[in-house]
Amino acid sequence: MSLASSTGLDFLRIYLGPILVIGFGHRFVKRVVHLTKSQNILSVSDFVAARYGKSSRVAAIVALIAVIGSIPYIALQLKAITISLKTLLDSVPDGIAGLSTPTLGALAFVVALVLAGFTVTFGTRHIDSREHHTGLTIAVAFESAIKLAAFLAVGVFVVWGMLGGIGPLIEVVKSRPDITPLIDRSNGFATIFAMKLFSFLIIRFCLGNFK
Repeated sequence: MSLASSTGLDFLRIYLGPILVIGFGHRFVKRVVHLTKSQNILSVSDFVAARYGKSSRVAAIVALIAVIGSIPYIALQLKAITISLKTLLDSVPDGIAGLSTPTLGALAFVVALVLAGFTVTFGTRHIDSREHHTGLTIAVAFESAIKLAAFLAVGVFVVWGMLGGIGPLIEVVKSRPDITPLIDRSNGFATIFAMKLFSFLIIRFCLGNFK
């Protein structure tokens, strides 16, 4: 949501990549899945190492790069969850149940432990390329459905409940010269293409074993 408000249509690039993979790259996906099963590949590092004679050195380098690259993303997700939870806790009057609102750092640590425990419990309990993480998949799908329903509810409330429809919303936007049009907020075609390509590769290679 914050990305869409600050960079306009650039947020679409994150979703266009996976859509292209699912819609047009199914043969490529099928080949990759067949390779992962036949070679007992469990991660991106295993996949790349398999192309170089299952070199442990290559696998270690790829794993290190993947960990370093994923840390900022995980940190952003953890920060978003923690800030949202703290906002809810701060709205609760002090003294309820004899508990006080924890600090942001302590709350982030607890959230990280809960998420790690949830993943171990419902996801990666066994190291096997043939395992299907149905519990974790269902949890992510349910969470996504809840998010979509919440966004739609807020959108309907703002557009029709507060402003009275799409027409009045457009008039309000036109009357605000300080609001930059969506197209003008974008970073250009090169950035959109690059991010779309990255999301295309990420959804295939980083999430390909999430099955």
